[in-house]
Amino acid sequence: MSYSKNKIKNSGKKLIDNIDDEESLEVLSYWRTCHASSLEVGYQILRDNAQSVDKSLLLAKRLKRTESIVNKLKRLKGKVQLTTMNDIAGCRAIVSNEKKVYQLVNKLTKTSDYEVFRDYILKPRDSGYKSVHLIGKFLNENNIARPVELQIRTKVQHSWATAVEIVDLFTKDSIKTNEGTKEWSSLFRHASKVLSLFDENPFINVLKNGNNKEETIQKNRAQIYSIFKKQCHANKEIGKDINEVYRLCKKLDLQEKFDAFSLSLKSTNEHIEQAPLNGYVLIIIDKIDNLSFNVSSKIFPIDKFNEAIEEYLMAEKKVLINAHFVTALVSTNAVDGIKKAYPNYFADATKFLEYIHMINLIYDEKGSLLNKLFNKF
Repeated sequence: MSYSKNKIKNSGKKLIDNIDDEESLEVLSYWRTCHASSLEVGYQILRDNAQSVDKSLLLAKRLKRTESIVNKLKRLKGKVQLTTMNDIAGCRAIVSNEKKVYQLVNKLTKTSDYEVFRDYILKPRDSGYKSVHLIGKFLNENNIARPVELQIRTKVQHSWATAVEIVDLFTKDSIKTNEGTKEWSSLFRHASKVLSLFDENPFINVLKNGNNKEETIQKNRAQIYSIFKKQCHANKEIGKDINEVYRLCKKLDLQEKFDAFSLSLKSTNEHIEQAPLNGYVLIIIDKIDNLSFNVSSKIFPIDKFNEAIEEYLMAEKKVLINAHFVTALVSTNAVDGIKKAYPNYFADATKFLEYIHMINLIYDEKGSLLNKLFNKF
């Protein structure tokens, strides 16, 4: 079945006011599926160009969840229509550093396959979000061009974005769209500024590979202080950001909360690992109480995409009426890649916590030298 452009647009408008409208949900699902083959084309172009830029990069692709589509229509009511939304199909490239981000951007835009839509690294969102967004238009199976959004970010920026999505999942905040609670939003806003030091400074960044982080930091304390001293001299506000990160980590019990999040979704790993190497897995996470979750999944081979989409839509309808329910349909052509590119479904904030841990070690209140350093600059 196909629908006219006006029908699709009107269905989007109806869902803003009535998320239970069955016909409109069916139209939305149809419209999303119309982007699937365009996504495959855009992803292949990305993959062909990205390998030569960064051999350690991570690539991922997804069709936007119904809940996310409806929430965006509500948030941008009157500004965005279902027919004009350009991120229903999306790819993601995660590279080592900002230099490689722009190398990949230049390579993709040079061939006119993609064009820059927003540079949130040059001008971050108020929430602290950083990434470069590109848009490309690619033909689907009906020879009609549909938009595909591409996000390119560094591994450090990805660790931040992952942690935000995990907190949003468990607390039902909306930090990503600047609608989160004050303390969580403040933590991530300041953390984004501090984490930029890791992207800017290769010496500090390699510390995460140390077997004993405390020992490594102590051993290289003089060099680290020297580097941070220069950075603080260039940016006097960074010391305040670091103090706020330290304070809010303690106040929010950051490590303890993320440990609990991770433990509660531990079974997600088992479900993903049972998936075939080329197909789809439907993940369903049902929150029972505060930190207790029931995780289930269903596996679909590559030739059962339509069946996967149908069951995905049924699960998404439950999401729209139940705030404690989460579902996702992910491609399984690389199980390890799913866990690295979408660690939020596993509540895995390991990388983000590593960076925060290093900052808290270096700028611990016990180190009076550091307080003097920041007071001076």
